Amino acid sequence: METVVIVIIVVVSVLALVAILVVSIYLFKRFVGRKRGLTSTHGILQAEYEKQLDDFVSAGGQPNQIRQPRLTEP
Repeated sequence: METVVIVIIVVVSVLALVAILVVSIYLFKRFVGRKRGLTSTHGILQAEYEKQLDDFVSAGGQPNQIRQPRLTEP
């Protein structure tokens, strides 16, 4: 009887830890990833374009001289 209670406690504890891990990964991707613009391929391409545009403009170029990449996901 004692072993059954211990096994149930261990199983419930492991399930709770897995649930906490899944929720924390979801929240990290939702909030931190969105702030960095890294929620998708589109976000990564947009962040790279903005970085290149900032570098180009800081080097003395005009913003309309650089082309924006196509932002289509595969």
